[in-house]
Amino acid sequence: MDTMCKASVRITWDSSMAPVSRNILGHFIEHLGACVENGIWCYDKPGVPLSNKPHLERVRVDVLEALKALRPPVIRYPGGCFSDTYHWKDGIGSRIYRPTRRNESWGGIKNLLCRMGPLERNHFGTMEFLALCQDVGAEPYINVNFGTGTPREASNWVEYANAGENTRYGRLRKKHGHPEPFNVKIWGIGNEIYGFWEKGFTRNVKEYVNRYLEFAHAMRIVDPSIKLVAVGKPNDSSWNQGVVSGCEGFVDWLSLHWYFGNGNFLRFMFLNDAIPRNEKGYCMEVNSVRFLEAIIKRAERDIRIASPKTRAPACKIAVDEWNVWSQWRQACKADKPFFTFTEGIWSALVLNAFIRHAKLVTLANFAQLVNCLGLILTRVDGEIMLSPQYHVIKLYADNWHDMAAG
Repeated sequence: MDTMCKASVRITWDSSMAPVSRNILGHFIEHLGACVENGIWCYDKPGVPLSNKPHLERVRVDVLEALKALRPPVIRYPGGCFSDTYHWKDGIGSRIYRPTRRNESWGGIKNLLCRMGPLERNHFGTMEFLALCQDVGAEPYINVNFGTGTPREASNWVEYANAGENTRYGRLRKKHGHPEPFNVKIWGIGNEIYGFWEKGFTRNVKEYVNRYLEFAHAMRIVDPSIKLVAVGKPNDSSWNQGVVSGCEGFVDWLSLHWYFGNGNFLRFMFLNDAIPRNEKGYCMEVNSVRFLEAIIKRAERDIRIASPKTRAPACKIAVDEWNVWSQWRQACKADKPFFTFTEGIWSALVLNAFIRHAKLVTLANFAQLVNCLGLILTRVDGEIMLSPQYHVIKLYADNWHDMAAG
């Protein structure tokens, strides 16, 4: 018979580690799988009530209520890999005239189960995303198209979101139903651009820095108050130090991405799960957080090395994609639950790691909100299901305190 073990936790209230940013409880939406397509935005009739709010007419009421209950501090959009092929003007104006495009990032990737990127009908675009953020009380974080876009395209997007009515794109925003600027403050320039899988793949950090600065200068001419996120690379000090030092004064966060569970490629692609669902798999998963923490520590060191000696660290860290991704269907099939109680525990461990590194980790985004690796699963029969991770993140949001105890 198993015996109970006693454990004790000592909390020292008079030795706070650091202020903790609530933005580590952030979220992420990408045009991938069923996240937007019949997830957040219902092209097909779901058999449940839809919102009657402007620009949210095809968003399910139950999904909106579930999002509001999370009290999300920040939501990232439109990607992800998708952002490096997305041209924002495709997703504005009357939906009747918005073009249907092939999903250049995900549309060609498929296996026997599904295609990861359905045709993009662009009915959920900038205005819809920003209206969603306003409705659920989240700060928007927009990732511009670095891969196939231009600095001018990015700066025009900033103007559309943030400039007054006396500008070309401010007038266009007014024409589309929103006279007041949205004042979007967080903007990312590029996504995993170091990877061969990314459109605009940039092998050399100097090339990335030079082009990043072109984007940053153009965007800050429109709005000098915006905060910028640069692409970091896990466990690559040469890349990270090059970005921090080369972009000094024009970078507020260094981005890191981390997923656990897809290391065994064959199991990930063709079997139901790359993580064994037994005691061994449980131990692998919960212990994996130490690898994330090692990545964060190395990035912290890189930032301090690359920062001017007489100043504070030149930027903070944004872990703006994190999750378990252990089976292909998690990204493109929303037909059954795929996260377990183990993932709930794992998510709590990840959030605790962010809190331990609160001095520099001030932004994080769980990937993703709906269906695709999602906290919320929408069912064709009209129901929604909330994952164990949803309940864990909601628990943190409901009991949040801005200081971490030692």
